[in-house]
Amino acid sequence: MEANASPHAARYEKWLPTALACIYGHEPVVRMLLEYGVDPNSTGSWLQDPSNEAYGYDEDCLLILAAGRGHEDVVRLLLSYGVPPGVEFVRPDGLNISPLSEAARYGSLSLVKLFVSLGCDVHIGAWWGANILVSAAGGGHCEVVRFLLETNPDLEKSPREASFALLMAARGGHLETVELLLEHGTTPTPTMIGWHLDPLIEAAEHEYYAVVDALRNSMDLLAFIAHGEPDDDTHRELLLVSAACGWEDIIKELLDRGCSSDCVDSEAREWGMERRLWGPRYLSIKGYPLPLALAAHRGHYGAFELLLNHTIESDKSLLYRIHPTPLQSAIDGSQKRIVSMLLDHGADPNLRIPPHNTPVFFEAVQVPEILELLLDRGADPRLNTEYGVEVHYESVFMRALGTGSLAAAHILQQRASFIEPRLGTDSYPTSFLEGAAYGGAVMIEYLLDSDYEVVPGSPQVGRALHIILSRSDTSSLTLLFERGLIGNLTTIENKSLMGVVDSPSEDWDAVAATLDTLIAHGIDVEGESYSPLHDVVDMRMSNLSQLLLDRGADPLRTHTTLGTTPLGQAARKGSINLVRIMLKALERRIVLLEELKEKLVEAEKQAELGQQERLAEDDVLPLLRRFYWRKKYQD
Repeated sequence: MEANASPHAARYEKWLPTALACIYGHEPVVRMLLEYGVDPNSTGSWLQDPSNEAYGYDEDCLLILAAGRGHEDVVRLLLSYGVPPGVEFVRPDGLNISPLSEAARYGSLSLVKLFVSLGCDVHIGAWWGANILVSAAGGGHCEVVRFLLETNPDLEKSPREASFALLMAARGGHLETVELLLEHGTTPTPTMIGWHLDPLIEAAEHEYYAVVDALRNSMDLLAFIAHGEPDDDTHRELLLVSAACGWEDIIKELLDRGCSSDCVDSEAREWGMERRLWGPRYLSIKGYPLPLALAAHRGHYGAFELLLNHTIESDKSLLYRIHPTPLQSAIDGSQKRIVSMLLDHGADPNLRIPPHNTPVFFEAVQVPEILELLLDRGADPRLNTEYGVEVHYESVFMRALGTGSLAAAHILQQRASFIEPRLGTDSYPTSFLEGAAYGGAVMIEYLLDSDYEVVPGSPQVGRALHIILSRSDTSSLTLLFERGLIGNLTTIENKSLMGVVDSPSEDWDAVAATLDTLIAHGIDVEGESYSPLHDVVDMRMSNLSQLLLDRGADPLRTHTTLGTTPLGQAARKGSINLVRIMLKALERRIVLLEELKEKLVEAEKQAELGQQERLAEDDVLPLLRRFYWRKKYQD
């Protein structure tokens, strides 16, 4: 600042400097910027480029930025500079916010008290088109809710707002806040204005059973049933809630009054049917389940039995007609007893499930005891699943290999013989080894110990190795080396082995271990015709680039086909991070000045080309030029 830098210079940051200091709570920085003339009352955007954030998080006020993040020292500083505590801002998306509403939303009790004491309007609008009580309840900020209820009881006078606050607290599973609101008279009733069953539905859908119990204990569900008409939305929603929670008494009451058991959620909720099993999902469990499927998924045996008997008497086609089917849901929920009961009543273990015509028993590869039961009861292990327009097939054995289910693979091999898929450029999966690569080292070892034959260095090994390296699976990589299967492989799909290494979870320790394993087994860091840096630069992977540079990868190596260096590629993309770490690596290496100059000139040309093509993120030319002159005079 003493060198006349602009307090509004942001370069590539999203926010202007003062806004950033308020967001991160750096009170001394905010104070300094204010002393250098920044206007804390400015109503202009604090974003560097507001046009790119038309409906983003532009809060347009330093006080709101600081209050919404709980930085009390910054808030008090801004107030001391005359920023009005009751300032309001209407966002481009129409949302009306204030320092008080943001402090309530993020649960800053001290700031809520401060703004209320300064006379701020507690009836200011907030998120979700509600008041600040709803904002605080939705975040589970119980003490803020308590303070607002005790000091401003009129906030809950509107039944709609009060029920909305209860709904938001229940949706988030905030038990203490739900109990507090119930104590203050927000118990839902059939005749109230607002959300009647929604808090109960939200809690049941997300399996917040403590919240469900608190709500049920305060609500008169029989009054809801009596107030509704047979088979209306209230009855149907209560039947779904009861199936989800295992309330046999309410289920019986509703069925006796004529509620249909084939009802699905009119609001298109999926009822929390996220996968309970540890492996990747293959069947499409998404859908709006019947009460029978919901009870099956959650394992409420008594409730399930009631609904099953009613279904068999009224419409047995519900066992297979609507997806997710009860059998699919029971398998997905690992409910063996319910699976057995459904099979007893005619459920088909070979029923194909959309969108890929997957036999339903495939879902059980991760629950071996259920898989064995299904095979005993008629599941046909010879069936395949079908994918895509250009159909290719996958067996249940391949599914077991790919999901790492050792017990299931063993059971299946005892029951049937499986033919390996034909190797083809567009087919997937291409081999049992490739399938086992997804399942990990245990599955690869099981397969190899089962007299599976594969030629070292073959395309099957290459494709399996690609999976292993792209997941930084060091255990599987070590196993392939120990079994002598890598052979003479040095590239996969025209990429060096080093250039294939990656980690979807960004586990850089695993990536480093994988690179070191390759090096320990004689794989050169540099490929035959180009550097692995060429591959990772295209993906702007600065962490992986650094790991390769640490292991000797050459940023000045020219690609034999493209004619560019990794440094030149990074310069053309205008990637400051990549250029910077490559130059830093070069500082530690001995490079002839003439060679360095030649490569840097080429990189500068690439940078200029990137700017002409508008591909460059940043201007890296100053970095390249400073580096050359620094090296020249150091030498």
